[in-house]
Amino acid sequence: MNVLFLSSWYPKNNNQDGDFVERHAQTASTFCNVTVLHVAFDKKNRLHRVHHTINKKVQEYIIYARHPRYNIPVITPLVKGFIMMRHYLRGYKYIKNKIGFKPDIIHANILHPRGGIAYLLSRRFGVPYIISEHSTALLVENPAHLKGFKLRVAKFVAKHAKCVMPVSEHLKENMIKFGIRAKYEIVPNVVDTDLFTLSAPSVLSEHKVFRFVHISGGNDKHKNISGIIHAIEMVGSLCHNFEFHLISGVAPEMQLPEQVYLYGMVSHEEIAAILKKCDALVMFSNYETFSIVTAEALACGKPVIISRFGGISDSITKELGIVVPLKNTQELAEAMMSIMQNHSTYNPNTIRAFAVKNFSTEIIAQKLQAVYNHKK
Repeated sequence: MNVLFLSSWYPKNNNQDGDFVERHAQTASTFCNVTVLHVAFDKKNRLHRVHHTINKKVQEYIIYARHPRYNIPVITPLVKGFIMMRHYLRGYKYIKNKIGFKPDIIHANILHPRGGIAYLLSRRFGVPYIISEHSTALLVENPAHLKGFKLRVAKFVAKHAKCVMPVSEHLKENMIKFGIRAKYEIVPNVVDTDLFTLSAPSVLSEHKVFRFVHISGGNDKHKNISGIIHAIEMVGSLCHNFEFHLISGVAPEMQLPEQVYLYGMVSHEEIAAILKKCDALVMFSNYETFSIVTAEALACGKPVIISRFGGISDSITKELGIVVPLKNTQELAEAMMSIMQNHSTYNPNTIRAFAVKNFSTEIIAQKLQAVYNHKK
C-alpha cells in the first residue's frame, strides 16, 4: 500500500517540531510505502526550494515556500493559504507523475490546518484520507483552544475523513465536547523501544545522589515549569541529596535552585541517554494530549511523577509512578520525596513492559495497519 503523509508539523532545518509525526511515518513504513509531503514557509530565505531525503525507508519531500513580504491582517493569511495549497498540488502531482508514487490513502496529521489540505487533495484526486490528532488546541482546558472559523474547519474535515485517530481517550473525549463528530480510533504516539531501553545495572549505582529529570519545550503556561521549581525548593529545604536535570528549550524566568542542572534542547538520542542516567521523570503539565516523553521514560524503566492532565496519566498505576493533582505543588514535592525514599520498590522490567505493550513500534504498526486496511 502507498501512504502519503501530510502534517501541520514535521522536523525540518534540524529542529524537532513534529518528530512524533515522523515516528508515526517511520512506523507505517515497516509495512507499507510511505512518502511525506510537507510545505513550510521560510522567513529567512525567500528562495523557493525542495528538500528530498530518505529517512528510514520514508521518502520525505519538504517544500520551502517563499514567505509573503508583508504581514497584513486577514490578507496575509489568505495569501499564505493560497500559496500552501498551490505547492501541495504541485508536490502531489510531482510524486505521482514524475516518481510514480500513487497514494492509496492520505494520512494527515492535525485537523487544522493540514486537515483541510487532505480534504482538498482527496476531492481533487479521489483518494480517501484519515487524520491523526495530537494537538492540545483541542483540549477544553487549553486557553488557546480552537474556536470560530478554525473549529468549523476542523469539524468539517473530521466529518469527511474515513477515520480520525486521537492519540488518547482523553483527547477523543475533548474533541467530542467541541462537537467534532467522526469515526474514531485511538492510536497512541509511538516510542522507539530499541533506543529507549533499560539502563545497565552499573549505571544505576554509579552516582551518589538521586536524579530527577524534566523534558519539555519550556512553555510555562503549558508545562508548569514554575510549579516544578517551587516543588524543588520545597524538597531542597528538607533534603540535599538530589539533583534535578531540566531539559528545556526556554530558560525559566526565575532563579533556579542549586540542585537544578539546566540544558538547552538536545537530540532524541541524547534524551534517551539522559533518561537512562536519571532515576525518575517529573511532568507537571496543566494539560496534555499524550506526553510522549513520559512513555519514553517508562520504556527506560523509570518511575514517573506526573500531574493528572489526562492522556497517559490515566494509565499510570502505583507500579509505574505517582499521579498528583493539577497545580498542586505541595503534593508534587511530597511525591518527589516518596519516590526518593521508595525507589527500590519500583521494578524497571515491569515499568518497561507496560511501555512496550502499549507504545512500541510493533504495537502501533498493528493499529495503523488495521486502520489502513479498513479505510482504504
